[in-house]
Amino acid sequence: MAKLDFVDTHVHFYDMQHPELFYWGGQPGVHRTDLDMQIQKLAERNYIAEDYIAETRNANVTKAVHVQAATGTKDPVKETEWLQEAADRTGFPHGIVAYAGNELRGFGNLLLIKHAGGWVSAYAHNDTVLVKRGQKVDKGQKIATVGSTGSVKSPQLHFEIRRGRIAKDPRKYLRGV
Repeated sequence: MAKLDFVDTHVHFYDMQHPELFYWGGQPGVHRTDLDMQIQKLAERNYIAEDYIAETRNANVTKAVHVQAATGTKDPVKETEWLQEAADRTGFPHGIVAYAGNELRGFGNLLLIKHAGGWVSAYAHNDTVLVKRGQKVDKGQKIATVGSTGSVKSPQLHFEIRRGRIAKDPRKYLRGV
């Protein structure tokens, strides 16, 4: 029987020693009365991409979706930066939601997704955003629905790809376009 590819749709990576990340499960040496002792012990150790890859080596995991873990962190971008370092190092995750919101005037509901190699894809004027900041996403995953938010009157998608801060012509980088 052939092995099936497996996509893990819910995994948390965390580094309890990272000076700028704080996790809901607690920090080393901080006792939480609302957590079972077994969960507390798990929350006091690191679980990074390399640990996950080692644990799932025989399970044929081809992709994983990270769910935000550092919810108590003062600057949520720090977790995204840390996850991007892991992606560059290990190939997990395949994309990270860097921004999901409507604070940038004119773009309506905007999504920015960071990819390996300093690439960012932008999706503006969305009706419904289906992912959250810090979440890992995979190729082909539904991330939003088309809308008419921001400065547009009819449903449409404003799409960009950028290398760093420089916008690139997407036709040169997308297959079949």
